[in-house]
Amino acid sequence: MALCTSVNRSFPVLKLGTVAVHILQKQHNYVKYQSFEEPEGPENKESALDDFTDRLMQRKVHQWENNKKKLLAQSKNKTNIVLKPKQSIFYSKEHSNIENLTINRINSLLQEAIRFNDNEKLMDITRQCIKYNKCPSLSQLSPALAICSQNGDKDTIVQIVQLCENTRPEILEGNSNFEHYLAEAIWVRGNIVKSLEMFEKLYRENNFLRIKIRCILKNLIPTIITNQSQASIVKIIKFSEHLVEIYDDYFLLQCIWQACFLSEWFADQQMAFEILENHPNLWKEISNKMYYIVNVSLNNHQTEVIYRLTELLLKYDMKEELPGVVLALFNYFIKLRDHRRCRELAKWSISNEIKLPNLLKNQKFLQLTQSVNDNVMKTIKDLIPEQHSTKYKF
Repeated sequence: MALCTSVNRSFPVLKLGTVAVHILQKQHNYVKYQSFEEPEGPENKESALDDFTDRLMQRKVHQWENNKKKLLAQSKNKTNIVLKPKQSIFYSKEHSNIENLTINRINSLLQEAIRFNDNEKLMDITRQCIKYNKCPSLSQLSPALAICSQNGDKDTIVQIVQLCENTRPEILEGNSNFEHYLAEAIWVRGNIVKSLEMFEKLYRENNFLRIKIRCILKNLIPTIITNQSQASIVKIIKFSEHLVEIYDDYFLLQCIWQACFLSEWFADQQMAFEILENHPNLWKEISNKMYYIVNVSLNNHQTEVIYRLTELLLKYDMKEELPGVVLALFNYFIKLRDHRRCRELAKWSISNEIKLPNLLKNQKFLQLTQSVNDNVMKTIKDLIPEQHSTKYKF
C-alpha cells in the first residue's frame, strides 16, 4: 500500500440542511490509503468525497428519523392531557355585570361563552339579560334555549319568550314562540302526551321548524327505549304513524324502528318486527340506514344484531341488501381469524343461495384461506358465481 499525501489545500464546502461541513481543510489532517492498482487521480478524489458525503447524509437521515420518533412519542403523550381553554377578558370582573353593556358587547360575550362551552356563564349572562331587559340576537339565544329544554327548565324558557315579546317580537313570529323548546322541556319532565300534542301542532303549522322537531325527537326517542317505558313507546309510535298518514313522513318511524331493533330487550325487538309488518314501505327508509346499523353493531361486537338483520332480510326477500351484510360479517370473522364461523357462514350463504362476487378480492380473505384445509376452501369458493366471458358481435 502506498501512502499518498499530495492533496490540494483548497477544498469545497458542502451545505447539508443547516450544517456546513468543511472537508479536509488542512493537509496534515487528511491521510488517504490507496492500492497500487488504483492510481491517484481526480476521479478517485471525487469518489472519496462522495463516500464521505454519503456517510454524512446517512447519519443525518438517522438523526431526523430519531427526532421524528421522539416528536411522535411526545405528541401521543400530549393527547392524553386535557387542554383547558385559554383565559380571556371575558372572565374578568369587568364583565360580571352586564347592566351597562351594549347589545353588541353582550352578543360577543355570549358568543365567547358558546365557543368555550361554558354553559354556566352562558346561562348567567342570559338570566342577566332577562333581568335587565336586554335581548341578544337569536343565534346567541338558541344555545341557551337548548340547554333549558334539555334540562326541563320551563320557567327560564317562558322568561326568554317574555323578554322577546317586550324587546324583539319579530324573533318569536318565525319561531312559533319557541314552543318546540318548551315541548322538549315538558317531555323531559315526564308529560310526554302533552309534549307530543305540542309537537304535532308545531309540525302542522310551521314548515320551517319541521327539521328542528325531527332532530329533537330523534334525540328523545332513545331515552324512552332505555327507560323501558312501553306506554311511552306506543304513544310515540302512534304519533309517528300519524305523520306517515298525513305527511308521508317516515323519518320518526324509522328512528323508532332502529332504536327498537338495536335494543337488547326482546319486547323492543318484537315491536320493531311489528312496525315493519304494519308499514312495508318503511323498508325504503331502513335500506338507507342498513350499513350504518351493520357498522355500529360490528364495531361493538354485537353479532346477534347482524344475525337478526339477515333473518329479517331473508323473510322479506331483500336479496339485494343481503350480500353486503353477509360480506361485512365475513370481513369481521376474517379479522378475528375465526375459521369455524367463516365456514358456517359460507355454508349458510350457500344454502340460502347468496352469492358474494367480491369475496375473493379481499386480501385478508386470501391470507386466511392459506391456513384452512381444502374442504373449507372449496365450500367458501362455492359462494363465488362463475364469471362468464362476454361475447361481442361485430
